[in-house]
Amino acid sequence: MPKLSAVRSFVIETAPPHKGGRHWYFIKLETDDGLEGWGETAVLGCFFGLESGYEALVKDVFDTHLKGEEALDRERLYHKLYHKMTHLHPDYSTFGIISAFDTALWDICGKHYQTPVYNLLGGRFRDRIRTYTYVYDDADPVHAAKGVSLVKFLNTGQACISPNRIFVQRRILDPFL
Repeated sequence: MPKLSAVRSFVIETAPPHKGGRHWYFIKLETDDGLEGWGETAVLGCFFGLESGYEALVKDVFDTHLKGEEALDRERLYHKLYHKMTHLHPDYSTFGIISAFDTALWDICGKHYQTPVYNLLGGRFRDRIRTYTYVYDDADPVHAAKGVSLVKFLNTGQACISPNRIFVQRRILDPFL
């Protein structure tokens, strides 16, 4: 069974005008048998100005709670992080860190069993899904054209838009669309 051996954090600064946020935060978990799992700490601007603190926090969380653990014990490790890190005061940034580790552990499990993660979650449910993004390349006419069709889609009442973000809403009568 693979054991967690290392973690690397990545703070990526986006180009101006910083669509999608000024920084994106990722982690890469590594196992002793060479598997890698990726996770994103989706916390918007929560760590702005604290980029080196984010990197130190990721390393400290790994060293304290995950180093040497069985990588496939994903559920137990999630609960370990949750209980150790949110004892009395769960907050946005803490859940962002936990989420990144959890996603990376799922990634490792899928790679270990050589199957898409959806198979580990009960199997494929849909043949296709709507995608979500709030990062657009306005200078690219292809992306700009997609934005126009997106506005047409939004007029169907299935989604709403605010500057730089799309929020897809489920229909009340059919929650699986």
